[in-house]
Amino acid sequence: MRVRKTKVRTRSWFVSLGVAALGTGLCVGGGLLAQESPPSPPPVPPSDRATLGPPVFSQPEEPPIMQVTLTVLQTKDDQKADDLLSILPLPKVEGLPTPPDTVKPPQPLPDHVELELGPHQEPPPPLGPEGVFSSPSVEGYRAGSATSGTKIDVPLLTFPGSLSVVTQDVIRDQQAQSIIDLVRNFGASTLSYDPRRESFNVRGFEIGPRDFRWNGYLDPFTPFRDLANVERIELLKGPASFLYGPGQPSGLVNWITKTPQAKFSTSFDVAADNYGMRRTTVDSTGPIDPDGRVLFRINAAYQNTNDGYRDFYFNERVFFDPSITWIINRDTYLNLEASYTNDRRRFDTGLIAIGSQIIPVPPSRFLNQPNDYERMDDYKIAATLYHQFNDCWTGKIGAFATWLNAPEAATVPFVNPLLPPAFIFGFNDSTIYRQRQDLDTRNEQYYSIIAELNGKFDTGTLKHNLLFGTELSFLKSRELGNASDPLQPVDFGPPFGFQPFPSATLDFANPNYTQAPAQLVSPFFSHLQQQRYGFYVQDFIDLTPKWKVLAGVREDLVFQQFGNSFSSLIGGNEVGFPFVAANTDYVRTTPRVGLVYEPIHDVLSFYGTYAWSFDPPVSGVYSNPAAIKPETGQIIEGGLKLDLFCKRLSLTAAGFYITKRNVAEPIPDSLNPFLLRQVGEQRSQGAEVGAVGKITDRWSILANYAYVDARTLADVDPATVGQRLPNAPYNNGSVWSRFNIIDNTCQTLGLGAGVVYVGNRTGDFQDTFSMPGYMRCDAGLFFRRGIFNANLYVENIFDRGYYAASNPTFGSQAVMPGAPITVRLLIGVSF
Repeated sequence: MRVRKTKVRTRSWFVSLGVAALGTGLCVGGGLLAQESPPSPPPVPPSDRATLGPPVFSQPEEPPIMQVTLTVLQTKDDQKADDLLSILPLPKVEGLPTPPDTVKPPQPLPDHVELELGPHQEPPPPLGPEGVFSSPSVEGYRAGSATSGTKIDVPLLTFPGSLSVVTQDVIRDQQAQSIIDLVRNFGASTLSYDPRRESFNVRGFEIGPRDFRWNGYLDPFTPFRDLANVERIELLKGPASFLYGPGQPSGLVNWITKTPQAKFSTSFDVAADNYGMRRTTVDSTGPIDPDGRVLFRINAAYQNTNDGYRDFYFNERVFFDPSITWIINRDTYLNLEASYTNDRRRFDTGLIAIGSQIIPVPPSRFLNQPNDYERMDDYKIAATLYHQFNDCWTGKIGAFATWLNAPEAATVPFVNPLLPPAFIFGFNDSTIYRQRQDLDTRNEQYYSIIAELNGKFDTGTLKHNLLFGTELSFLKSRELGNASDPLQPVDFGPPFGFQPFPSATLDFANPNYTQAPAQLVSPFFSHLQQQRYGFYVQDFIDLTPKWKVLAGVREDLVFQQFGNSFSSLIGGNEVGFPFVAANTDYVRTTPRVGLVYEPIHDVLSFYGTYAWSFDPPVSGVYSNPAAIKPETGQIIEGGLKLDLFCKRLSLTAAGFYITKRNVAEPIPDSLNPFLLRQVGEQRSQGAEVGAVGKITDRWSILANYAYVDARTLADVDPATVGQRLPNAPYNNGSVWSRFNIIDNTCQTLGLGAGVVYVGNRTGDFQDTFSMPGYMRCDAGLFFRRGIFNANLYVENIFDRGYYAASNPTFGSQAVMPGAPITVRLLIGVSF
């Protein structure tokens, strides 16, 4: 194929040429001519291209007002070339159709315009927030596309899998303080509980600390993340190792942060609730230089809570997140972002279950010590360079680093059937053992580099969207602490001598927190160092206009060193373990394949997908005599997606079957809560449906329902086989809806209402106790006038008591009660 360029001199009739060229989606150098035009005909197939000689234009001899370069595809068949050019209203030229009699009057034109007629290629998307590797900003509850499922921006309708997006409007309407407040919106997701991090379940399996990403970079630590800088949160359900490496089969959470904008804007919000929470946030963005090539954004927040529905609760957080975008040229730009979080709060393990019953106390009852605390200093920094090589190929390379320092002091309830009841020592029946666990040092650091290349091209009739990538990372973690003996020997004098006696006990029915702290006698130490090398390739292929296939594979090499020791004294007897070190290497290949059938373009699609996951154990001492294996997972999923009302409302339905093998879990009734074992297999199967978007211009909805059957299929403990997994109800769902009574450019007045339903759940792996189901109702009132806005949100408006989640890993069966009625008020100004 040859291309010939012809320069043309013309006056007013060329306005029509520019109008028609814009209508066909052609590239206009020097600026697009913003005029409407008739739709373009289908492009000429490559096999039909023929050679076309340079056209000769007849025109009067007049001074030119504009120079135009017209690049015309040369084909073998002159007639078909004439058909291709017939869409342009040109003057009468030999071999070309006659232009229409009436043309639009002349319009101001640039000095030079280039038009290119050639093989059909969609113009490359712009770099930046709406580029290849990023999803565009959205207004409302519905996001039409996402990047977390493929690492490139693709429509959710044609993505073969389940991916939920919680937008900034949802976060604001529900006045979410953390991702825990947003779990209701993901679908097939329920709360679990861990006092040291944000934790929840997806389709019956827990999202692990290594399943969080920050703008695509692994964020492996466990701080309490602030939402002040969050643009959206994307949850990819199911295994994600085919793109992201080691991880759980539950899914992957990707935090997408706000980016600098070219237009100046600032928002300032203050918020408060009925439990003493006070929060202030600032969001400011705009250009730094007069040319608008350097943009900035600053997000900051301060939150202070000196009370809460839990006794002795406090939380203070300082958050600061600056970012800069440097537009180097039209094809290259650089993003820089840093983040700092200082979070201090009371360490709180909630209530406990003894035997098959949760202790009958008010939800405010505190079972730790009033001076217990946890403090987290979390630092992040990222630099990402984007470059567009040509119309088809775009690449990025980025570096990320994060550091966490998180000391803590905790007094943990220690309920174990192997210990003698406290009443034999003269205590009340409601007295429980506790163990002091101080973590003096907890330092973690992580560094990574990610490089990716995306190309869009055709091979015959196939259209490819190809991705190559590599991820190199280094993780280091160190913990040093000390613990007490819950049954510490005490000298009773002759003739008894030293005898075991409960230390740091607490009467949960009538607590007294003034006793002397327990003596720390059991030091423990943990060290982990891990290097990862991942290489992946993925191709999203349009087989036909209705059929698409997504195929990818990743190869991971993991080199890991860890060692730990735990001197645990119970009644003066050592039940811990000496220092144990292990060096392990893993090489794992994880594939994914998905198929999409789209019978109605941009409206309806059906999909199926199959994928693997793996996650190497990062620490712990296991009772299994054989070598520890990585946890592995598989998923088979199928479903349909439907976009209605011109893509304003999206409906989804999916069925799934997930297996997880070599699962690490604490040994039940062990005096050493750090001793783990690997069980055989766990399985989750079920179905979910969802709806998100706008029913009318004023009525928005976000709803989901899921049926999940998650249980243990194989275990070394026969009593566990067949039992349901903790915090995984058969049925759960949520509805949140907003209706704007008044909605115009001057003001908005809206009402919101929602319901959260969670069914009966088992509290531990052995189904020793259960937590009853609950239904919670929420409501909201929204107002905006000019630059001012206000938001009143009421959670649990009927003040229903319920248990939010459990955690069986703290030496007892911990249970966190749900919050009573909570009223939050937010007032803001934006300009």
